Amino acid sequence: MNQKDIEVCEVSPELTAEFTHMVLTFYYRMQEHPINVPDIKLSSHAFHVLYILSENPEHKVPMAELVKRIRRTKQQLSKLVSTLEDDGLVTRIRIRENRRMVYVALTEEGAAFTRQAADSMVQAMSDFLNGLPKEKLPVIADITAHLTKLAKETEI
Repeated sequence: MNQKDIEVCEVSPELTAEFTHMVLTFYYRMQEHPINVPDIKLSSHAFHVLYILSENPEHKVPMAELVKRIRRTKQQLSKLVSTLEDDGLVTRIRIRENRRMVYVALTEEGAAFTRQAADSMVQAMSDFLNGLPKEKLPVIADITAHLTKLAKETEI
């Protein structure tokens, strides 16, 4: 079945508002989820940087792209990256040909930390979803698959 075979519909403003509220609630709950790693305290923006890096196949992203993706100023991002560097989670890579081009790269320690934090968040979400009635799980799986596909196909 392809996209042409699926009947799409106009979503009501009420459902859109309710869905947006639910997404934001999940987002803030996940931000509040404790990531227990000794001596490392991360803001949600810092974790967002680590997650972006971990999702990139090369585990590195230009600073300019990070500025856009986390919606912070260059100065704010630079300070954030410095803190992550001090914790050994990322490193900066300067390009010889263009000194102004700087990449932020995930270190092995940063990759391990991000995996551990993501696993912890997945466990927290699993605990939450386990409160649903069993017959609703296929619905959640189906909607998750559709939303994941839609998110990959469209830019917000």
